[in-house]
Amino acid sequence: MGQAEVIEFLKSADKPLTAREISEQLDESYSKISKDLHTLLKWGEVSYIVIDKDTALRSYGCKRRLKLFFLSKIELDFIKDLLFE
Repeated sequence: MGQAEVIEFLKSADKPLTAREISEQLDESYSKISKDLHTLLKWGEVSYIVIDKDTALRSYGCKRRLKLFFLSKIELDFIKDLLFE
């Protein structure tokens, strides 16, 4: 499993995902997925947004801010919907 599989998985995802969600869905270690995402960020293939604690609690049940990863070349309408619901 490598960076190409992470890109393909993000293409099929209907919303931005955390690194933990990606690692669970691909059945890979969190550290490997995190390293792949970092490399893809460096090359501009993947982008991320950081959501604050309140939005993370409302949307994900998490009490800390989260990074949500998505492909750099896709529309950002879903992010607007997430932040301004």
